[in-house]
Amino acid sequence: MLVTIQNARSVGGTITAPPSKSMAHRAVLCAALAEGRSHITNLEFSKDISATLGAAAQLCARVRTGADDAVVEGLGHFVPLAAPVDCCESGSTLRFLIPIASLTGQAVSFTGRGRLMERPQSVYEALYREQGLRFEQSAAGLTVEGVRMDLRRLKTSTLRSKTKSSSSS
Repeated sequence: MLVTIQNARSVGGTITAPPSKSMAHRAVLCAALAEGRSHITNLEFSKDISATLGAAAQLCARVRTGADDAVVEGLGHFVPLAAPVDCCESGSTLRFLIPIASLTGQAVSFTGRGRLMERPQSVYEALYREQGLRFEQSAAGLTVEGVRMDLRRLKTSTLRSKTKSSSSS
């Protein structure tokens, strides 16, 4: 259908883009890894996003949620885990958390529902095996264990590496 509007008056207002689940996972985890408080707005609380928020709270952040927002306060360090991280049925949650979990210096077990734990994680498995790190996957869950990384050191080394890359261009 082709529509032509003539003599249109200017229109003003605010438009809020629909929430993006993909961006929400990233925002939550970046906020959890950062030290300090982040306010994430325009969230849609799907089971996947709720799983990522729960995992962030287990690993390295304090999380408070509102109707369509969350305040994520990164602690600046990883905390000892008392229970497996439940990814529900979220493949994104699991895939984002596997490398983060490898920096905690402790065995981190993931659980899920449906067929989540049957999904192959062969790229991660190959990387872990290559580095001599623990990676055990079964239908019941996945356990990984890497090395302990101080989040402050991680941020500093990442910043230095980005600065070098920018300045050498």
